[in-house]
Amino acid sequence: MPFETFHNLPIDKQEKILAVAIKEFKDHPYVSASISAIVRDAGIAKGSFYQYFADKKDLYLHILELGMARKLKLVTQFRPPSGNLKTFDYLKWMMQASVQFELTHPDLARIAYRAFVEEVPFPEEVGNLMRQGGASYFNDFLAQGILHDDVAPWVDTETAAYLLQTIYNSFGQYLLSRIRSLQGNPSNQPIDLFSNTEALALFDNLMEIIEAGMGRDPEIRRQFYSKDSR
Repeated sequence: MPFETFHNLPIDKQEKILAVAIKEFKDHPYVSASISAIVRDAGIAKGSFYQYFADKKDLYLHILELGMARKLKLVTQFRPPSGNLKTFDYLKWMMQASVQFELTHPDLARIAYRAFVEEVPFPEEVGNLMRQGGASYFNDFLAQGILHDDVAPWVDTETAAYLLQTIYNSFGQYLLSRIRSLQGNPSNQPIDLFSNTEALALFDNLMEIIEAGMGRDPEIRRQFYSKDSR
């Protein structure tokens, strides 16, 4: 994590260094991301960089934490459609907020996708971040779902929480890629997923799959499989 010398910098200089670093890690895999390019574009000496961060890994993990914190902030700012949602309705709302983060912070979302799904350069540290972040939240959330008789009691909450956290971190990127492929949309063209009928159908299908797998009521599974067989 950053040394105190970084936090002592003026806010605008901190933000410039982080913005340049985010762009570098977004544009390049971790192994080829360059500290030399970061210090050049940020307008600082290379020696100064090592007064702010221990090394490239230290900066990279800090950016991952920053992205998770901003995502959590965005999610908590979203208001649920009502104050008394059932477990899977609330989960759907959370996943929508997660996708919204990926639309509003595409660079941080791309870095997180690489870190958690594509490259995973530091599996132990990434695993710790997931356990400290959303995975622990989802574990508690599912335990509450079992108590409320919405989630099946046989569900292993730690395994299910890991699954939900993985989806939470990566589904927006997958959805964007899938819709662009279906529509022949270049990657530089924006897509409003929440007004796109194909994207909404895929999102709803994801939630049906999750609920069919973990829902307390066996009728949910029967409805899901009968619909799939038509």
